Amino acid sequence: MLTKDLSTAERVQPRFIEPMYAEAIRELPDGGAWSYEAKLDGYRCLAAKRSNGVVLWSRRGNGFTARFAEIARACEKLPPETLIDGEVVAIDESGRVSFNSLQHSRHSAELQFYVFDISTVRTLSSRRTAIA
Repeated sequence: MLTKDLSTAERVQPRFIEPMYAEAIRELPDGGAWSYEAKLDGYRCLAAKRSNGVVLWSRRGNGFTARFAEIARACEKLPPETLIDGEVVAIDESGRVSFNSLQHSRHSAELQFYVFDISTVRTLSSRRTAIA
């Protein structure tokens, strides 16, 4: 659930934005002012719900809409003019994440889209909004 006040946020149209990449570190930072996310073994994916439909992109801006049509259909439920960022993963018959199944488009695998960032909601950008 979005809890930040975006009333003063910049208004933008959802478009491809090159996502940030994970940075490897040798030691955890001092203090408690940091967070982490579990590493999922899938494809990074940005999804935009626009007035004319949904578009999915890879982390490099290649089209994913046709390849992940089921996820694109699910994203039709998003509010208009919204951009989300996440990871598409395949879950195999044993309930485990399987990059091999994703890579080879195995029909026995269930696709899931784990969203970890909401960049734009109803044209309001959250990109300059502090997390804390």
